[in-house]
Amino acid sequence: MEDYSQDVIVSTEKGYLVRIIIKISYLSGPPQPEFPDNCKFKWLAWRLGSRPKDYILLDNHKGKEEFFTWVSLSETKKLFFFMAYQKFVSKMFDEMEQAVKTKTRSIQPKNVVITNNVEVIYQALNKPRLDLYSYLVAKQPNSVAELSNLLKREPAEVVEDLNMLVDLGIVRLTAESKPIALYEKVVIEFPALIGKEPVDRQPVAV
Repeated sequence: MEDYSQDVIVSTEKGYLVRIIIKISYLSGPPQPEFPDNCKFKWLAWRLGSRPKDYILLDNHKGKEEFFTWVSLSETKKLFFFMAYQKFVSKMFDEMEQAVKTKTRSIQPKNVVITNNVEVIYQALNKPRLDLYSYLVAKQPNSVAELSNLLKREPAEVVEDLNMLVDLGIVRLTAESKPIALYEKVVIEFPALIGKEPVDRQPVAV
């Protein structure tokens, strides 16, 4: 698979499935997923058990079995995920308690950032920074000055935004100050709420 369409994203239904699928992909042996009692995707257990080597499941956001597709791990590693999950904090403490009881570790992939506050994503990934990242991926400039010229922005402002993206783990600056995008796309997913009922979410791929 050379590229991803914008509607292809790891499912966050509702936060748990994402972590399970991604974590399973790095296991050396046959996957043995453990699903919570209220998980709506228990059919994944047998499908994950028959997955091709070095492949994981990606969901195009429909939340149905027929829309899941096997995707190569090497391709998945080209994506970085920002996810807003309202119950993330309580879930984190539940997992910590479970880890203490079972003496196991819960490892989050380095290409996934989860927050319980969508405002955090808005602040960290504003439009200028998303535009900057798009230019990094598409144009691959050799210097900050070249990137500033492409963006038609002041170098000092570009450096400030680059430093934020470096802190987020999606950009690297070489010893020669060449900015390098570490992922081909940044995917943002968050639940849209009307009143108390969640509605269809729209993922954004940069």
